[in-house]
Amino acid sequence: MMDIADSVDVQVSWNQGSVMTIRSLKPYLYWEDNRVGGSNTTNFYVLAYTNPLSDCRLTFAPHKEGSTTATDSCASGNRTQCGMFDAFDTIEETDTYARGGIHYQGGVYSSGMPGWPKHMPSGE
Repeated sequence: MMDIADSVDVQVSWNQGSVMTIRSLKPYLYWEDNRVGGSNTTNFYVLAYTNPLSDCRLTFAPHKEGSTTATDSCASGNRTQCGMFDAFDTIEETDTYARGGIHYQGGVYSSGMPGWPKHMPSGE
């Protein structure tokens, strides 16, 4: 697969940039050592979940799966848009070709839920 794909994504299931970087390190090093040629768009994507899950540490959603509240507490990570962007910054500062990406954008991104601003198309 490495020889036919321009980019690769890895789902790391955590809501802290440092842990996301650690979990993606072995696949990243393999990709970096084995990618053939590449283009100016070649990247290695480390994906964050934004859908609610039963374990809050695995996602940036502001509440657990099945929660009756818009937000709940979690001992790990900052489950907001800013927290996710900070995690992406950590990934991109650590690995040259790595980029952060969202696995399930419809989960909370741009939903207007607490910690997640609603983004309007330009001109609105």
